[in-house]
Parts: sequence; C-alpha cells; structure tokens
Amino acid sequence: MKEKILIIEDEKVIRENVAFLLNASGFEVSTAPNGSEGIKHASQFQPDLILCDIMMPEMDGFEVIDQIRQNKALAMVPFIFLTAKSELSDMRKGMILGADDYLTKPFTLEELLGAIEARLRRRIVIDQVVQQRIQHIYNNLNNNSTHEFNTSLNSIMGFTEFLKDHYPTLDESEIQEMFDMVLVSSNRLKRNLESLMMFSEIQALTSSPDTPIPSLGTSTINQNFVQTVWQEVSHSFENVHPAFELHVEEADLPLDARFLKKILVEVFDNAIRYAQSEPVVQVTGRPTLAGYLLSIQDNGQGFEEEELSKILPFHQFERVVQEKQGLGLGLYLSRLLIESIGGSLVISGKTDGETQVQLSFPRTS
Repeated sequence: MKEKILIIEDEKVIRENVAFLLNASGFEVSTAPNGSEGIKHASQFQPDLILCDIMMPEMDGFEVIDQIRQNKALAMVPFIFLTAKSELSDMRKGMILGADDYLTKPFTLEELLGAIEARLRRRIVIDQVVQQRIQHIYNNLNNNSTHEFNTSLNSIMGFTEFLKDHYPTLDESEIQEMFDMVLVSSNRLKRNLESLMMFSEIQALTSSPDTPIPSLGTSTINQNFVQTVWQEVSHSFENVHPAFELHVEEADLPLDARFLKKILVEVFDNAIRYAQSEPVVQVTGRPTLAGYLLSIQDNGQGFEEEELSKILPFHQFERVVQEKQGLGLGLYLSRLLIESIGGSLVISGKTDGETQVQLSFPRTS
C-alpha cells in the first residue's frame, strides 16, 4: 500500500511540482491550496505525513498544525513545514506546536525525499513501540484478570460448598466467619469488575478522535466524604488498624462523586496494602489559584524512581517480588480520570518507606 502524503501549499506551481515529484516517487498524494482546505483534506484523506507551507493567507501553517495536533486521529502524523524563511524564532514556534522538521525553499528532490523517509521511519518505530505496549497491556490483563477472578470465585465456591456439606456440624461463630470470607471475596470480585467497566467507560469517553472530552460531572469534597471513603476501604482489611489524619477544606470539584470516590478508594487501598508496618495515612486538601490540591501521604514501602514511571494499566509495582491482590489497574485508572478533566496525579516516593500522592484538580467551570 502506498504511503499517503498531504501537501498544503498556496503557491500553485510549487504545490503541483512537489505533488508530481512525490507521485513519481511512489507516494499517494493529495493537495490543498490553503490551510482551511488542508485541515478538511487531512480528516478525509488520513495522510501518513503532511507537508505544509508556513506563510499562507487566511490561515498560516502555525494555525494549521495547532488544529491538526488537537485532532486525536491526526495528532501523531509527521508534520514537515515548507518555508522560505529559516529564522530561529519561526523554527522554535513550529517545534513548540509539534512540527517534526523544516524544509527551506528552494529544496532538492533528494532533500525532500530524505526528510520524508526519515520521518516515516520514525513513525514506524513509534507505532512498533505502541503496539508492543498494547500487547504488554493485553498480556497483563489476561494474566491478572484470570488470576484475580479465579481466586475470588474459587474462594466463594469453596466456602459455599463447605457450608452446604457441613452446616449441621458447625457452630455459629464458624458459620459467621465463613460468611464473612464469602463477603470479602464477593466484594473483591465486584470491585475488580467495576474497575474494568469504569476503565472501558473512560476510554470510550476520551478516545473519540473527532469529539471533545465531555464533562465528567461535578461533586463536593469535604471531611465527611473523605472520611466515609476511608472507612469503607480500611474496614476491608483484616487485622489492620491504620492511623488516619484528615484535614480537608470543602470545595466543588469538576468530577462526578462516583469517579472521585474511585480515585480515593484506589489511593487509600494502595496506602494500606503496601504499608511496611501499621499504616499511617495523612490527607490534606485545600483550594489553590489553579483549582484544588489533595495530598495523601503514607508510610508505605516507597518506590524507586523507575517504578514511578510505570503507572500503566494492569501493572502492579514489584508484583514479582511481592504478590498483591488486584488487577494492577487502580492508579492508572485514577490518573486517567483526573487527567481527562485537565488535572494531574503525581507520585513522589522514597525507598526508605514514604510515599506522597498529589491530586491536582482544575477549577469548576
């Protein structure tokens, strides 16, 4: 299949000459005489690479690349500027907006083909890396979900069958203990299924290339809300009595309460699950000029710097070293939720056993 190149150039002679040369070199070519037409052609043609003049009437090349990079379907397409100017300020502005290269007019066919081939090769490498990451995520999903769901189901089925076969011989405390274990496994299964469904929901909301990210609702954060979530999470751990310090100022956040609760559940769960001793968790929240900052600090195991970059779906920190329950989806889902509204999730950790999670929320509109 021929690689597709879109040429956006207002000078007819240059546009037609470049198109002729690229057609003769084996590319499929589409052309546009101005920026507005170029953006329309890009959406319809779906090029593998875009060549675009800078100095054009009505809409210049900088405006074109700005709109191209905001289109999710075109954001990763290599973009090369064709320009009669080579001022450093223009080059810097183009690079900031996401240009991959510059060709200064007049250029030779060799220079043109060299720039195109270099950018297409780089795109192939990027695509390969993305595909490897997708395959890694799929493998982890398959392995983790199979293990998690089977563990919960086997526990539920095992205790249920035991109760059915031995109910008359068990005393009340033994029966209650087994019912409690069934409930723990059921809640674990329910939480994992909810995480998968929410992950799919957020992916669907934020992955459409032609539509803006929708509103994810609003909610109010306050002492009572955070305390309720904390109690729900901490009570799900047996024989663990974490200390909890809470200082949260009330504020409205641009995130539905269901999603806000999910973020807190995952962060609190990690704080308790990875604790080296009796967990101590401190939560502070306050309005800022940019919006709202929520900080959760714990005395957990801490993380190496390289581990902090691995907040990926279905990846658990040091899973090989120490087995933990869960799909390895929680922190990634939390980051996906908060970044989808223009916020951020930042983790800072020390290997001597201290971790801080900072959640930055934008202002409600």
